[in-house]
Amino acid sequence: MLRSTMSTAAEFGGYRAQHPQEVSIFNRAMASGTKRFAEAVLDVCDFGRFHHVVDVGGGDGIFLAKILAAHPAIRGTLFGQPHVIRHSAVRLKSFEASDRCQSVEGNFFVSVPEGADAYLLKWISHDWDDTASIDILRSCRRAMKPTSRLLAVEHIIGPPNTGPEGKLIRDDGHERGRERTRDEFATLFAEAGFRLISETPTATAVGLLEGALNNI
Repeated sequence: MLRSTMSTAAEFGGYRAQHPQEVSIFNRAMASGTKRFAEAVLDVCDFGRFHHVVDVGGGDGIFLAKILAAHPAIRGTLFGQPHVIRHSAVRLKSFEASDRCQSVEGNFFVSVPEGADAYLLKWISHDWDDTASIDILRSCRRAMKPTSRLLAVEHIIGPPNTGPEGKLIRDDGHERGRERTRDEFATLFAEAGFRLISETPTATAVGLLEGALNNI
């Protein structure tokens, strides 16, 4: 299954690499939403407790830049596919906190940078089915210290008749993507070796899920 998910990711990444104009439009739309969601997450999460944050699959780095700008003592690592990171590295130079941020190329199905205090995943599980999502979470787990935290920003599906947020969203490029309830996220976390320790709503449609290693 890992080979299958890596193949799907490669195909999607290949399309993006071959269609720069379409990707530019897509990235601008994502960046606009990301700024708003980043500010909402910063309102409810104390990133100041971390020294080093890895943004896994962090796109153009806007979310991570917002975190670093709000917390001058934090270092950041933007991690993603090579063609995305090459584009992002140029943009990161324009951010005030670029001197505290490095860009690292890689595949989150294989490995992610080791030893950070927090691993941020914004709309990552949203793009994948359960098996692929667990593979990504396990990559993060292998890289984490015992005290590290997993921070997932996702649309969290509520009970019936509680609002449309997340329920009407279609995936942005992966046919296997889906939205999930809190309990479904808790199951994903547990399968990957985490325990879900908190779920925090924000002023937007997304919520923040925090996980810790389940043997701590």
